[in-house]
Amino acid sequence: LDITHKATLVLEDVISVSDFVGTYTGGAHPNYFLAGGVYRKGEEASLPLSAFITDETAFTDLVIKALIEARIARGNEPPEMADAEAGLRELLAPTAEVPDIFAGRFMLAASTEAGKAGGITVVYSPYEIGSYAEGSYEVTVPADALAPILTESWASRFGGLPLVAEEEAPAGETATEVP
Repeated sequence: LDITHKATLVLEDVISVSDFVGTYTGGAHPNYFLAGGVYRKGEEASLPLSAFITDETAFTDLVIKALIEARIARGNEPPEMADAEAGLRELLAPTAEVPDIFAGRFMLAASTEAGKAGGITVVYSPYEIGSYAEGSYEVTVPADALAPILTESWASRFGGLPLVAEEEAPAGETATEVP
């Protein structure tokens, strides 16, 4: 059993955390689960996406675009992706059982600009978006793409470009790892 929590961004009042839980019980392959959340310091419950985003439909569109680009980058041919958007829309549609499709699934990305969030990273474990062979998906919607849909209280707190693992975060911040 492997449980790892890693800060992706630490600001004065919030901490953004990525979560990894992996287990191997002797089957065909190990299984793992990815999650994330943004927490106000001193509070147990994570903040909802609505704390950052004013238009969840527009955010979902940005996430779907990023997921399609990630699938193509993994070698899926664009013609095979003709139904990808419709399939992802169906998978990412809120239901009575799961009304908040981003709860426990997003975190803030560190930025090239100190003291700011460079974007919002959304994670999907194997089997949630594709087969186990495809692995997990971790996509980051950058601050500039989020700008039109950021809440008033967070708009000024986003900026710069999202950092990836190879880049060094500004002092006191941690870069988001991208597999």
